[in-house]
Amino acid sequence: MKDKIIEIIERYNELSIHSRAVTWEVDADGLYTYVNDASKIVYGMEPESIIGKKYFYDLHPEKGRESFKNTMLDIFSHRKPFTNFENEVELPGGETIWVSTNGIPIIDGEGNFSGYRGTDMDITERKRAEEKLRESENLYKTLVSHLPQKIFIKDTQSVYLACNDEYAKYLGIAPEDIKGKNDFDFHPPIFATSYRADDRQVIQSGKIIELEEKYIMSGEEKWAHTIKVPYTDSENNIIGLLGVFEDITERKLAGEKIRLLLAEKELLLKEVHHRIKNNMNIVTSVMFLRMESLKEPGAKSALKDAISRVKSMMVLYDKLYRSNNFNELSFREYIESIVNEVVDNFPNKNIVKMFKIIDNVMIDAKILPAVGIIINELLTNIMKYAFNGRESGSITVSGRASDNRVTIAVQDDGIGLPESIDASNPGGFGLELVHMMTRSLKGDIKIERGGGTKFVIEFDL
Repeated sequence: MKDKIIEIIERYNELSIHSRAVTWEVDADGLYTYVNDASKIVYGMEPESIIGKKYFYDLHPEKGRESFKNTMLDIFSHRKPFTNFENEVELPGGETIWVSTNGIPIIDGEGNFSGYRGTDMDITERKRAEEKLRESENLYKTLVSHLPQKIFIKDTQSVYLACNDEYAKYLGIAPEDIKGKNDFDFHPPIFATSYRADDRQVIQSGKIIELEEKYIMSGEEKWAHTIKVPYTDSENNIIGLLGVFEDITERKLAGEKIRLLLAEKELLLKEVHHRIKNNMNIVTSVMFLRMESLKEPGAKSALKDAISRVKSMMVLYDKLYRSNNFNELSFREYIESIVNEVVDNFPNKNIVKMFKIIDNVMIDAKILPAVGIIINELLTNIMKYAFNGRESGSITVSGRASDNRVTIAVQDDGIGLPESIDASNPGGFGLELVHMMTRSLKGDIKIERGGGTKFVIEFDL
């Protein structure tokens, strides 16, 4: 029987050591009368060095010693069991650990109280983990609480679980008062219903949504930018959503003001282009009337050429007036319109076949006036001189724009230019104007002969 008891004691001691549980007994005065060998592992002290010390006092840090003593004296006075009493123990080197203490009173058969026996379980790692978690939570709360955005968390039924200070301030409540509330408690039904629909979309799809939506504050309609994110548990199950809500009313109003200003600017530009075109139309009408009154053929021809040049400019302003983009125009559309306008002014247009091969790209509107004048002058010269005595002819106008380089070619199969006319000696006013416009574009011009004439103009965008 004695051996069996010893075996049980040894097993218990072994179990206590491995579980880091110090078993102890104290007398009615709170002095240690027994400590098991686990004290070597947990406290770094031999049992003999602990026996005789005050349980209430000697093993505990000085800072909390008096408080611990008073607590234990109160427990001893009631002589009742206690469990999971967390307290600190100071080790010989000055380090402290946390233990969870359980104890029961020692009462003999006659009901006499002689002390307590119990266990101290080392819970230092758990306490450190809890402290880290607490620090992490405090850091998170500090960050979230001081963010200018309004942040909230809801469950899968759109019931609020928590929010930061900014969101609570916006609702006019304390942060802790939001739990259990829903959007119908704070917003008009039409908005609350919309917010709930957004919540369902996030929870059902598991995807983030970002939206701009209206809300009411102090009876005034405002705009908010809201991001709603699925809120998940440790197993990635969606248990609600997290929302970040930011007032963008000022930004929205500023954007609307800019939009209105841009619309006014576009309207003004359209009106300017329209008026320029109309004024040019008046000018051409006056010039045409004057031309009709003249008898001198040379003067009439000069005025007719001037009218053609003005009309080529009118094409540009007509295109700009009809366009939604005043900075660029279609290269193809503009050149084709110029070609049609010029050729239609000549009585021999029916004997000429037109070929237009033009890239469909957008070109800076600033360079197009010069391009229009160049094409107008070249086509005018061709229609006036290239097909004299001919029953038919062809003109090819091509335009390429790539790698910031523009190439325009105007070619006819007519009788050809006199040899005296070349790049350095343009001859009449029309070709002189072509050279002048090419120089304004910082471009180059060359003339090719053979089976007619070909003008090639190249410049950089």
